[in-house]
This record gives sequence, structure tokens and C-alpha cells, in this order.
Amino acid sequence: FKEIIKTQLKEVLAEVLPTLLPDLLNTVVATLPKEKKAKEETMLAEKHTLTVEKKTTDSEDAEPITIDDEKEMKGSLKINPVKNFRVSGNTATFKFSTKDQLNKAETVFKSQDKYKVSTKSEPGKKLDPKLSIRNIPSDITNKETLLEKLLEKNEILK
Repeated sequence: FKEIIKTQLKEVLAEVLPTLLPDLLNTVVATLPKEKKAKEETMLAEKHTLTVEKKTTDSEDAEPITIDDEKEMKGSLKINPVKNFRVSGNTATFKFSTKDQLNKAETVFKSQDKYKVSTKSEPGKKLDPKLSIRNIPSDITNKETLLEKLLEKNEILK
């Protein structure tokens, strides 16, 4: 009885899999470029930096930012999400995800008279990885032929 079921199951799978598998793979592959594009967009997102320095009078040396100053700075930005925060000497650096968040934080610190504020927005770095292909057949002599052969053997890249 088990042998009959095994045989019938093999026959059914042999008929069904060749038709279902390509459709399933095409469906999965169709979602990949969207994910890659979204990832690429986040990699290239702009970097928004706010630098806050303690104001000093001309006769004084710059005072370092204390722990109490840090708490006060963080407390004044509770409603504005900070991506990264770092203190070095008399300077605090805030990193934000969006330009709007940066502008709100700038407004908060400029309204306080004890800080000197500067902002900077710059594009993110684009990663450009190198790829090495070894053992290229001698009949491939130009980029177009190589690209054609690669796409022919790797349909997922199309």
C-alpha cells in the first residue's frame, strides 16, 4: 500500500512541480528589486547634523559641556527623535534622520541664548563595490557579450 502511495505521489509531483515552481520563483523574484531599491535609498539618505557649542565671553576659555548640560540638551529635544548624540569638550553633536527634525532642533537651541548653533546636511556615501569574475571564456571579448551571458545564466539579475 505504501509503495502505491509513493508512486502516485511521485507522479503527481512530477506533473505539478514543473508548472508551479517557475511561477513561484517569478513571484519571489518580482519582489526583490523593490527591496533592493528601498535599501539603496536608505543607504543614500542625507545626513543631517546639528552642532551645539556653549557660548563663552571673550575673557573666558571655552567651558566643557557638563553632564547636567547634556541632560538639559537631551531634555529639550524629547519630542524630536535624535539618531545619534555625542559630546566632545564644549561641543555637542546631534544627528537626525530628516531635515524637518534638524530644523526643529535648531529652533529649540537658537531660542536658548547660551548656545551657538550650526547645521549641516550632506548626501550619504554611495557604496560602489568591486566585483571580480574569474575564468571568463575566451569567446567573450566585450562588455556587452559578457553582460548578455551573465543575464542568460542568472535570470534573477534581469
